Amino acid sequence: MKIKLWHIAVFVLALIVFAVARAPASLVAQQRPGELTYARAEGTIWNGQLHDVLVGGYRAERASWRLALLDVVQGRAIVPIDFENGDIEGRVVLLGNIGGDRRIAMPSLQLRGLRLSDGLALPGETTFYNVDVLFEDRRCVRAQGRIVSDAFVQGGQALGWNGPNIEGRPRCEGDLAEILLTGANEAGERVNVRVLLEGDGAASWRVSVLSDRRETNAALAAAGFSPGVADPVLGYGGDTRWLP
Repeated sequence: MKIKLWHIAVFVLALIVFAVARAPASLVAQQRPGELTYARAEGTIWNGQLHDVLVGGYRAERASWRLALLDVVQGRAIVPIDFENGDIEGRVVLLGNIGGDRRIAMPSLQLRGLRLSDGLALPGETTFYNVDVLFEDRRCVRAQGRIVSDAFVQGGQALGWNGPNIEGRPRCEGDLAEILLTGANEAGERVNVRVLLEGDGAASWRVSVLSDRRETNAALAAAGFSPGVADPVLGYGGDTRWLP
């Protein structure tokens, strides 16, 4: 049989697919201190698990995912990640394609505690209901869902302050996606949590507490809350990434 060029091409492609299919899970889940660390990885990039995971300060006993070869061949990656047994539980879906589209969805996700800094984590629970944010060509085109949290109720008790429940919905704000959670207590003191997501994976956040009460501001200042650069109200804030 005469070997033709396309025979060689198919053989080489088969070797590449075989090698990638057997690539370890650690290849796709690169450790980044402060963002993602784990004790060990099992499986392959197509069907893998991470154990004793720490994601942005939230621990999970296990995180598992599946990646379909057909999606990759079509130039996209849809990765559902399931977190189990820990500070973070539920499913996160990440999508990216060669056209620059990016998506993050949280059909049902629960965070235990709200981490404002390395030294401050408020108790309580934050729950994401059908949150879905889509960027096309780095522009937000869809943002929906609902988020509720009692972290400031639980955390306020530890500070001797009557904090409110907060809730809100994602929305597109220009090219960005904005998540604004708000709530007020009986004294009229208000908490705002504002998160901005960008189409390239960058993100920023700011937690602000608006109060005219001296004792409240003193308690918050003692806990590390400070005025922002453009926002004189006491709070916390920072920059992060929602995609690697």
